[in-house]
Amino acid sequence: MKSLSKTIFQLYDRVFPYLKNIRGTTRLHRKLLKNWLDGKEIKFEENYYSTDYRGTEILAKSFSDLEDVYRENLIDSYLYQHNLEPDNRVLVAGAYPGAFVTYLSKNLPKGEVIAVEPDEDNRKRLEKTLDLNNVENVKIVENPIYSTETTINFSEKGNHASRISKEAKEEKNTTTIDKLAESYGEFDLITMDIEGAEAKVLPEYLSTN
Repeated sequence: MKSLSKTIFQLYDRVFPYLKNIRGTTRLHRKLLKNWLDGKEIKFEENYYSTDYRGTEILAKSFSDLEDVYRENLIDSYLYQHNLEPDNRVLVAGAYPGAFVTYLSKNLPKGEVIAVEPDEDNRKRLEKTLDLNNVENVKIVENPIYSTETTINFSEKGNHASRISKEAKEEKNTTTIDKLAESYGEFDLITMDIEGAEAKVLPEYLSTN
């Protein structure tokens, strides 16, 4: 089987050529990926690559998946900075394929993670990642998070670029941080990666809390 690193590097060259104009970006990402992938057992099944990341089985179908996994290096600093306790409750808005959610859940053995992921394909990968890692303390929310409960147009991309968009044809009912807190309890930490909707969600939440 062709090595995952070779496949990913070729994909990177084809899909993100503009990054070569930023000095050192391509070289740095390649070095990070190579250092991580060297010596890893890479499996391929059901159209996904899977490998171990810091004790977590993760799924990848593109470079952007693996690139996002590298952001998990921030988790330790999150846990330290926010002094999370084992029984804390965390809201992750924009759960994507689940590497962040899974790793975080393992650091909250008596707590729980509320994972918001409106994109159907992303949500399927999230569910599969949780199943692969035998995670039981994560609850998945399908509704997009927004400033109010309303109906919005949502563009499903099956990747990190899914977002609220006026041009999208699919409509979805939204939820809010306050509504989720009513359902699951107050959150000790809230993280968001919702493609610009933070500018709508956070001011509204902060104005009432």
